[in-house]
Amino acid sequence: MTEPDVALTDFLLTAQCGAFSYSLSRIPARRCRLQSLCVQFFAAVGLASLIGGTVHGYFHEESTWQFQVLWRLGLLVLGAGSYFSWLIGAELLWRGAGRKHIGRLALAGLLLYSAYVLFWDQRFMFAILNYLPATFFLFLAFLLRIRSGDKRSALFGAASVLVTLVAAAIQQLEIALHPAYLNHNALYHLLQAVGLALLLVACRGLIMQEEKE
Repeated sequence: MTEPDVALTDFLLTAQCGAFSYSLSRIPARRCRLQSLCVQFFAAVGLASLIGGTVHGYFHEESTWQFQVLWRLGLLVLGAGSYFSWLIGAELLWRGAGRKHIGRLALAGLLLYSAYVLFWDQRFMFAILNYLPATFFLFLAFLLRIRSGDKRSALFGAASVLVTLVAAAIQQLEIALHPAYLNHNALYHLLQAVGLALLLVACRGLIMQEEKE
């Protein structure tokens, strides 16, 4: 295993997201759209982490075809995670036309991003730049839900976004606790795990609140 700290923390995220997706899917819900979007979001993040762990652990040499295929696939799946973030935010804010417009824009953005990372540039920075607008939109959705009365769940959601933004900054600035045992990518993954745990609490609460409306 070439980068054990990065690979193992990636695999930790995979296990965490798999458990979160399963947990959310087991909530009995009549209005299941928000539930389905949250399940798909965690599944996408988990799959991206699985691919990332495989690359960092076993196919780190960029000249190999395995790296080229898996790295592009991982970037595409991260794009899907951003897409679901847009849809979750729209689901929290609107019903009807507004939600549909955001969905169309998010799909167009996903297609453009996918073409870009497939054929032009595969730097991880572009995956982060792609999910920043969706992350800020989701943060706005949580803030507005706080104002509308869903305080506890939305506060957890807003906190999860802030942790995610800090994690992205640490990754891009290459801040590490230890160069060999906990580098900037591994620390990024650990902070992501905290953010995703906060997001799970938010999603569970919002799904259950939606059932009461």
